[in-house]
Amino acid sequence: VNCAFWSPSGNQLLSVTQSNFLRLFHKPYEHTGDCAVAGDAGAKAGVCSISHDNQTGRYLPVFHAAWDPKRVGGSEAFVVGCMKQPRMVEVFTSPADRTAGASAGAKPTRVMCLGGEFLNSVQSRNAFHPTQDIVVCGNASGRVHVFR
Repeated sequence: VNCAFWSPSGNQLLSVTQSNFLRLFHKPYEHTGDCAVAGDAGAKAGVCSISHDNQTGRYLPVFHAAWDPKRVGGSEAFVVGCMKQPRMVEVFTSPADRTAGASAGAKPTRVMCLGGEFLNSVQSRNAFHPTQDIVVCGNASGRVHVFR
C-alpha cells in the first residue's frame, strides 16, 4: 500500500497499491477480522478494485490520491496521477453510500482526465482546493500544474 485516505464523509477508504489497483473500501469500520479485497468475497465486503497502472518505477514518487473536501455525501470525488500517455491526471467519483437505493453496488467512475500540451511528466502528488473547483498537481522535479 502506497497510501490510504478517508473520504470527507468518512464512509470510504481509498488505497493506492503497488499491485496496480486503486481499492475503495466502503465502511471498512463495520467489518472485523480479515477482509478479502478481490473477487466476489471482496465485493461482499464492500471493496471495489479499479485497475490502475501504479508502477512509477524507482525514480518517481509513488502515487498518492486525494479526496475533494467539498464533495461530502452524495457523490464524492478523488484525483490520482496516471502513467498513461499522453500524460494526464484522472478524477473519479464514487457514491458516498454504495449500499443504498440506486447507488447499491455502484463502482467508482472516471469522470475527467486533466492534461494538455504542457503536462509532459507524471504527476505523483495532487490536491483539490478546499473551496474552489481547482486541482493542483506536482511532479518529482517540483513543477506544479493548476487546473481550473
